[in-house]
Amino acid sequence: NEGEVVFSVRFYGKGTKHRLKIEALWSKQRRNLKKQELEIFKRDYGTKIDLLNIQWIYRAKKYYHLLPPDIYSLTIPVHYRLNIEEFKALVEAPSVEQFEAKLRESYYEKRYRYTGAKTLEQFYKDCLRDLYLRDRRRNPYSIATISTYLFLKEEEIYKLTTALECIRYGLTSRET
Repeated sequence: NEGEVVFSVRFYGKGTKHRLKIEALWSKQRRNLKKQELEIFKRDYGTKIDLLNIQWIYRAKKYYHLLPPDIYSLTIPVHYRLNIEEFKALVEAPSVEQFEAKLRESYYEKRYRYTGAKTLEQFYKDCLRDLYLRDRRRNPYSIATISTYLFLKEEEIYKLTTALECIRYGLTSRET
């Protein structure tokens, strides 16, 4: 999963370069894209950045018990649908339960219906899948088609990797 890879790289201090690439890509978008392409780019990558930040905050709280200043240093300082107040509330929530309660008040809960039964990783994938497929249907002759294709290929690679790992380590499909 891209979010997991990026998080682990960033968490161990090697992710500054990746973070700077994302920030540069986000800030330079206006120069190279036309109006419709820019709108699609902002929606797709803004959502992806918001969801990655949500994942990183969750993992930092649940698995590493980091304090808010440390969590801020892990996130990408770009806010799309997650406004600054909501972002701060998520980072500064004292517990994972309160984080999830704050997440349920966000745009992403209203739009994509995050439920406690789903993992945050599955929520991330479901949100992006819905977004990319919707963009491709609405704008079939745009960059949305390419973005959707790349996302679906990424998903396919993830599934193949999971299948190979199950075979290699003798796991059943329920154990993944």
